[in-house]
Amino acid sequence: VMANYYTHLAFEIKATHVDAERFVQLIISANAIDDSEAILLGPEIEPAFRSEGKTAEQTLAEIVADFGLGVECLFNAEFGKLIVFDRDGAPNVWALAQCLQRLYPEKLPLGFVYAETCDKSREGGFGGGLFAIGSDTIVDHTLARMLDEELAGLGEASDAT
Repeated sequence: VMANYYTHLAFEIKATHVDAERFVQLIISANAIDDSEAILLGPEIEPAFRSEGKTAEQTLAEIVADFGLGVECLFNAEFGKLIVFDRDGAPNVWALAQCLQRLYPEKLPLGFVYAETCDKSREGGFGGGLFAIGSDTIVDHTLARMLDEELAGLGEASDAT
């Protein structure tokens, strides 16, 4: 029997109206790639995606790899927060982390967690993970990996006694 797998996320970033506009521009550009449309990055975000030997559009296209970002956002001006959440249960979490690193270097470190679910009870169908984003590094840990590390640590502790 087939099963459907989903990834969900929701997190906040301290942001100004300009920050929120830049993120909306990013979503529009990533969706254009996902829809196989020609893209032209606006001047608000183009500098963040410049790379040596490539246009900013080529860099963004490589990051989102024809999958888009799969996220939407809301801006709460009263509290100065940009709320990012998955659109359809299939956000491109690695691409999202890379885009946040490029788009908001002044806000680093940033991070978010995500949940993985399944509509059938399947081994490996549930879990999630985290992304911790620094200026030079993006750390990606899954719950399965964290569990393996904890169990290995417990095993070593048992062996020592």
